[in-house]
Amino acid sequence: TGSPPRSRIDDELVGLEAQATAVYERLRRAAVSRESTSAILCGPHGSGKHAVVRQALARLDAEATPADDDDVVPRYDVAHLNGVVHADAARGLRE
Repeated sequence: TGSPPRSRIDDELVGLEAQATAVYERLRRAAVSRESTSAILCGPHGSGKHAVVRQALARLDAEATPADDDDVVPRYDVAHLNGVVHADAARGLRE
């Protein structure tokens, strides 16, 4: 099936640069320190929440490496939870 086609606006995140950078930095710190983290992004439908996360993960993917350098992003796992579907995180991770 694959992902839906992305538009150029997804790559640019016009008006969401600060949010995109904050999410990226949080995820990068967690990956480099090899600690788990959680983030809740709130906003109306279509406000760019998913695009911000997708861009942050793409930036991390570009840096990910199996090397054991202290400041290199190692390979990592991502669990996407949907608050409408997954009422609690533990149950969502099991599914």
